[in-house]
Amino acid sequence: MTTPPTPAQKLAVLLAFVASALSFAVLAYSFMRTGAIQATPLFGGVLMLVLALSGYARLRQPPG
Repeated sequence: MTTPPTPAQKLAVLLAFVASALSFAVLAYSFMRTGAIQATPLFGGVLMLVLALSGYARLRQPPG
């Protein structure tokens, strides 16, 4: 039996999306400045996006 998502869980998913977006923004900015793709913001952004999507999928599951 699952319980409805708490506000803290919703906030964690939102922050994961924000962190992913910021990481990709840093990646784009550094690419425009140097012409090279940095590995750290790329993998960090992908990781946070995966965490955000999986958290969002869990939030969307109906309680029951």
